Amino acid sequence: MGDHFFEVNGNDRGTPLRVKAGQVFWIVLKNNGEYEHHVSWGRNLIDYYDGYRENLLENVQVNITGEKFRLVANGLPDFYLHPGQEAELEMTLPAEVIGEWEMGCFRPIHYQSGMHLKFIVE
Repeated sequence: MGDHFFEVNGNDRGTPLRVKAGQVFWIVLKNNGEYEHHVSWGRNLIDYYDGYRENLLENVQVNITGEKFRLVANGLPDFYLHPGQEAELEMTLPAEVIGEWEMGCFRPIHYQSGMHLKFIVE
């Protein structure tokens, strides 16, 4: 992620991220920007500051590993990364969440400036 965008490595900026339900997958988040960024996964946007009505990860176990930490979250609502910080998230999404979701940053002005990306569960 950079300042005001998410980008899937090896793809053009704005290319949706696609994952398969029922399969373990890993997302490596790296903040290459100059600002702290917030990452949330959901749908049905409330507004640019309050995030989503539905949380994709509400009932999902997420294993998070960083340079100096490791934790397990059950129902991760959001995640923050400081500039230069990197974290790997491991999870398996259930079939009940198949569909189109989004990942977004709800720091002031970030979402409005384009810091959101379609997240499709197949």
